[in-house]
Amino acid sequence: MNMNTGSANRSIYTPLVGDQIRLLTLQYVPQSDNDEVPLISCKLEPVALKDIVQLGLRGEAGTVSDGRWPGFEQTQPDFAALFKPKRRHKLMGAPERSWKKYVEAVDQETARNNPANGTAVGTSHSLSHKYIALSYAWGPVEDQRKILINGVELDVRPNLYAALLELRKSHWVSRGIRIWIDALCINQDDLAERAQQVTIMRSIYASAWQVVVWLGPSIESTLLAYTALAWLARAIRSGDKLKEFAAEYGIPTIVYDQAPVILDPYLLPWKDAVFDALRSFFACDYWHRLWILQELAMSKVDAPVLWGSYAMPLREIWVACEAISDGEGTLLENMATKGDDIDHHSSTITLDRRLEERHSTPGQQWRHLIRIKHLRENHGRSVEFALPSFELARQAQATDNRDKVYGILGIPGVQQLVTMTPNYEVDLTKVYIEFTRKIIMNEGLDILRLVHSPVKPVMLSFFNADSPRWLRKIANARFKEVANPCTHNLPSWTVCWSCKCAPLARLQRNYRAHDGLPSPRVNFLDNGGLSLKAVLVDKIANLSAFNILEADEAYPHNGPSAEAIPNSYLHLDGLKEAIWRTIIADSTSTGDEPPLSWRLLIEQRRWAPFGTTEMVGSTINFGLHSFALRNLKLLLPGGYRLGDILGYKGFGERWGGNERGDMLEQHSKLDERDAVSWASNALAWRRLIVTKNGRLGLTVAAAIDGDTVAVLPGCTTPVVIRHVGSGWKLVGEIFVYGLMNGETATMVRDGLVEVSEINL
Repeated sequence: MNMNTGSANRSIYTPLVGDQIRLLTLQYVPQSDNDEVPLISCKLEPVALKDIVQLGLRGEAGTVSDGRWPGFEQTQPDFAALFKPKRRHKLMGAPERSWKKYVEAVDQETARNNPANGTAVGTSHSLSHKYIALSYAWGPVEDQRKILINGVELDVRPNLYAALLELRKSHWVSRGIRIWIDALCINQDDLAERAQQVTIMRSIYASAWQVVVWLGPSIESTLLAYTALAWLARAIRSGDKLKEFAAEYGIPTIVYDQAPVILDPYLLPWKDAVFDALRSFFACDYWHRLWILQELAMSKVDAPVLWGSYAMPLREIWVACEAISDGEGTLLENMATKGDDIDHHSSTITLDRRLEERHSTPGQQWRHLIRIKHLRENHGRSVEFALPSFELARQAQATDNRDKVYGILGIPGVQQLVTMTPNYEVDLTKVYIEFTRKIIMNEGLDILRLVHSPVKPVMLSFFNADSPRWLRKIANARFKEVANPCTHNLPSWTVCWSCKCAPLARLQRNYRAHDGLPSPRVNFLDNGGLSLKAVLVDKIANLSAFNILEADEAYPHNGPSAEAIPNSYLHLDGLKEAIWRTIIADSTSTGDEPPLSWRLLIEQRRWAPFGTTEMVGSTINFGLHSFALRNLKLLLPGGYRLGDILGYKGFGERWGGNERGDMLEQHSKLDERDAVSWASNALAWRRLIVTKNGRLGLTVAAAIDGDTVAVLPGCTTPVVIRHVGSGWKLVGEIFVYGLMNGETATMVRDGLVEVSEINL
C-alpha cells in the first residue's frame, strides 16, 4: 500500500497522539495558462477526532445533511436524449407517442419532487470545524503526479490527483472545509500507525460532515449514465412503474410460450448507448473496492457521488438500482454483456453464475450496489446476518489481502461478532485463522459454511451443450479454470478470503439442522486443528456432474452397490418431491419456504429442450435440460435413474410426458420463472448427490464418493467431511432433504446415530 517515499514521510508526518487524525486543507495556488499540470498545494495538520464529534456537527449515519454538493443544483437532465427516435418505435410496431409531452411532464414532476433543489447554507466559521472524508479507489500506480504537502513534494496516483483537482473547485472546500484522505492523512510507511487508524476508520467516516464518493475522471458516457440513473430515480422510482412505462412506450419482444424466460413482453426504448453508459458506470473500479463497504455504511444517504464534474446523490443511485432490480426484465438482456462463456442468444437467468466478464453480471452491477445498501440496514447479531458482508468482502478488491478482514470489522453485522485489532505485521495466514477462530468462539460454527472448495475446470467451445464431447474437443475447445485449492496453507476449518471461489448462489433459508443437539464445544489444538462434536449421519455414494461441460468425465458417478440403495422417501411420489425440493435446497432465492406450486419443477417438460434450457451456443449452460442431459444415468434411491424420472426415451423420441395434470394449470408464469430461475442458480457449481442410506442432497463440487455427511452442534446446515489420516478435512456445506430441521437429534435419541468427537 506504500504510496509515499520514506524521506518525504519523515518531513511531513509527525507521530499522532491518542485519537488524533490528520486533515488536509487545499490551499489557493495561482494558476497560469501555461501550466500543463496544475499545481496542488495542501496543508496537513493533526486534530483530535473527539473534539470534532463533541461539536455535534455530524448527524446520524443515513440522514440527510446540509452538505449538498454544488453539482446537485445543475439544470434538469435531458431525459429525451435517452430514447430512440419515434420513427424507430413505429417501425417496431409500437404506436407513435408524444415524447415532448411526456418529457415535459417528467421535467415538471421531478422538479417538484427533487430534494436536491435549493441552496445549502453554512458559514465560513462553521465550516472550519468540519471535514469531508473522501471515498475512492487508489487506482493504477503508473504516471504519478506531484503535489505539495506542507511545502514538501509528494507523488500521488493519477486518480487521487484528479479527485483533488475536482475537490478544489468545490464551493465548500474553497470556504475552508477540510478533507480526510487515507493515502495522505495516514503515514502508509508506518505499519503501526496504519493499524491504529484502521481501528478508528469507522469513526472517521461516521464523524465526517459528508462522505464524498469519487468514481474517477468523467468519460464520454458519464452524462448519459447519470441522466439514465436520474430518470430511473426521479421519474420511475419503482420496478412496477418501469414495467408500465415499457408496456406503454416500449419495443415488443419475443416471449416463448413454453420457456419461462426472464424477459418481459416489452423492452425499454432506450438508445443502445444508454445501456453502454450504465455498464460503464457499474464497471467503475470504485464499486468493487473493499473499503467502500465500511465507508458507504457510515455515509449519509445524500453523499455526493462524483464522476468527474458530474454529481449525483447516493440515495438516487440506490433508488435507480432498486427500480432496475424490481423490473430488470425490461433491462437485463441489454445490460448484461456477453462473453465466451455465455451464448449471445441465451436467456439471462444464470448470468450471475458465469465465469468470464463477471463485471457485467447483474450481481456485479445493480444487485451489487443494493447489497451494499443493505449492509447499512443490518443490525442483527449472528453469522447468518453477517454472511452477505462476508460474501461481499470475499469478492471485493483489496491492495493488501489482510484488509479482507480488517476492512469489514466496522461494518454493521460484523462489528457485533468479533473484536480484533488490525496488525499489518502479522502474516496473512495467521490473520485468516484468528478471524475464523474468534467468530467460532463467539458465535458458533456457521462460519464453516463459507469454507473454500475447489472446482475442476469446465470446457468452453462454440458448439452447444447437446453436441458430443469429441466434437467439441476437435473444435479446439478450451478449458477454463474455476476454483483451485487454497494456496495459503490454512486448516480446513479456516475461511480463506483471497482464493478464487466458484460463483455459487448462497443458500439463504434459515435451516435448523442442529436443533436439539447439545451445545457446541470446541477446542483449538496446538497443531492448528479444531476438535469438536459431530454426528456422522451418512456417506455420499452417487454424484452428478455439476455441468454438462465439466472436464472430469468421471461424473456422473455411481458408487458400488448404487442400485441397492434404498429409497428413504418410501415411494416414487416421495422421491419426486425430494428431487424438486433438493434442487432448490427447499428454498426460494430470498430464503423463504417455496410454494407448493413449485412442484412444477418435476414436470418432464421442464427438463426438455426449450423447456428450461438457456437456449444453445457457446455457453456454460446451467439450464435444467443441460443438467439432465449429462446426468441421465445418475442412479437415485430405489434404483431409479434420473432419466427415467424425467421422461427421457432415447434418441429420436428423447423427451416424453406432455401431460400437464390439474396442478400444472394452476401455477402462474411468474411461478414458473421464479422456480426455474432459482433451481438453475442453486444447481450451478454444485452436485446432486445420493447417500448410502437413500437420501438426496446438494453440495459443493469438491465432494467425492465416500465423503461423510455430518451434522455439527452450532452449525445450521450439515457439512461434508473427508477422513484424512487420523483426522478429518472439511469439504463444504451440504443440503440434505430430510436432515435440515432437527431430524438428527431425533436419530440420536433413538440410538440410530451417536455424537462423536472429531478433529478437523
